[in-house]
Amino acid sequence: FFIVSLTKFFDKVTTHFANMQEKLQNISPIKQRILYFIDYLNISKRKFYEKTGISRGTIESNTGITEEILAKFIATFDQVNIFWLIKGEGEMLNSNAINNTEPMNCNDCPYKNLINRLEEDITRYRDEISYLNKQLNDLRNPGNPESKLKSAS
Repeated sequence: FFIVSLTKFFDKVTTHFANMQEKLQNISPIKQRILYFIDYLNISKRKFYEKTGISRGTIESNTGITEEILAKFIATFDQVNIFWLIKGEGEMLNSNAINNTEPMNCNDCPYKNLINRLEEDITRYRDEISYLNKQLNDLRNPGNPESKLKSAS
């Protein structure tokens, strides 16, 4: 019984993924790259449509892409390499967008969530490095009065 249920489950999952893959194959490559960019920004599709003024659902539909949609996308996200967007070649972001070291100062910045998440990661990694350095120092200097580890001798 268990094996039959498991087999049915895997059949459903396989069918679901096949349908998803088929749906993606029906979407134009440019729209696929736009969806990839939306995912890269870590913003919702609702926020994307609101920000660009593109009608909701347009990017996920299996119709072609119009000049108007491209113009709205490029006007909103000028950091995207147009060659990558159209042909799928080169880097996703323009080199000036990648090398821009100016700190972003905006409330509605497309990278705000990503920046906040990375800053939290950096803080966590600094704390962990500090902790590990202290442990390493304790192991290297077991007789040190500041060391929490006691020598076996």
